[in-house]
Amino acid sequence: MIRPATFSDCTRVFRLCCCVKGAQIPYPTFARVFKERLADEHELSFVAEDDSELVGYVSLCLDPANSADSRAAISSLVVSPRKRGMRTFIMLQACRIADAMMSIASPPSARYSMSA
Repeated sequence: MIRPATFSDCTRVFRLCCCVKGAQIPYPTFARVFKERLADEHELSFVAEDDSELVGYVSLCLDPANSADSRAAISSLVVSPRKRGMRTFIMLQACRIADAMMSIASPPSARYSMSA
């Protein structure tokens, strides 16, 4: 299941990021950045769960500054190493959800193009 991320996901996303990247960063710094990302109107963040286990996290930056041909860019993508092959699935689902959210929130002339 893919759903919008909330701040209550922060600890689990932190653990996943540390596991995948093999490096420990200070949790307070991570939590601050995660919270800012969730509050940013130009970011959409999602988590992927499998039987309540967090297996992925993706954040999309809407309308990135230096992109003439695209209205969204991946700002972060982390997938559990035990879930090989999930990156594409998570990205496609996140883009579909984001597109649906944008369609509801924006008139057709102001929608972002979310191609995946």
